Amino acid sequence: MNQQNTPGKSAPVPTAVGRYAAYLCGKTYITPETTVDGDHADVRVSTGDAALVLVFRCGGTGEWSLRRAEVQCGAHTATFARGQVAKATAVFLGHEPLTPDVPAGKDRDAF
Repeated sequence: MNQQNTPGKSAPVPTAVGRYAAYLCGKTYITPETTVDGDHADVRVSTGDAALVLVFRCGGTGEWSLRRAEVQCGAHTATFARGQVAKATAVFLGHEPLTPDVPAGKDRDAF
């Protein structure tokens, strides 16, 4: 698992984020890139022009939770709810069609 942080800072990967990263690695056979920045974390696997990104936030209680999953393929993005990680993974792997539901450039943090 690759981890990127702000230079000079060493933010540990939260347990919940690490578990999702391990899940993606097991399903996709791609080592995920994990980025932690304050109360925001991303787990990304990519190949060619396609990427699967899991977006996390840390709430006021200090618990990390998955906010959404995004499958990006070229200019198209499909956004999935928390309970749809398996479906997002299937779309990323090409087992299901990509059906964009959020226009590129729209603020997806409004969820």
